[in-house]
Amino acid sequence: MQLWVNRFQAEGHVLTRPRPGGPRVTTAEEDERLRQAARRRPLDNAIKLTRDVCLRCSPVTTRRRLREAALKCFIPAVKETLTEAQRQSRLRFSQACVNIGLAFWRSVIFTNETTFSLVAKAANAGEEKTIDLKRNTLMKEQEVAELVSRFMAGCGGGE
Repeated sequence: MQLWVNRFQAEGHVLTRPRPGGPRVTTAEEDERLRQAARRRPLDNAIKLTRDVCLRCSPVTTRRRLREAALKCFIPAVKETLTEAQRQSRLRFSQACVNIGLAFWRSVIFTNETTFSLVAKAANAGEEKTIDLKRNTLMKEQEVAELVSRFMAGCGGGE
């Protein structure tokens, strides 16, 4: 309480003092336009929103303004470009499998990841277990079943 009394005696008020940092680079109107654009197009990233609303600020500022409004913007995924050989391989696979029945597709796992994890925690330590696969590995249904069985046994679960 003495702090407030001292400040009033020294400065004549108890208002919040100015803090360090530059002034806001966006106006209240620009902030509102940004919020409206983010609500209309929730999957746009900060760079696209900044350009669409014609703001003169960085995407970092755009993200900050959206966070202030309890909104989010998406970060675009960085994906590897397929080589011509990979494209041809995928085309051959799809042409060869176009008439295969539903039972086959229920046993297929597609992944471009080098590691994927099943949603299971080890019973003893609580850490998440992962399965490492080589990129573009083709596994048969029985191999997948055995791999998952070993994985579940390592997590303290059965088959």
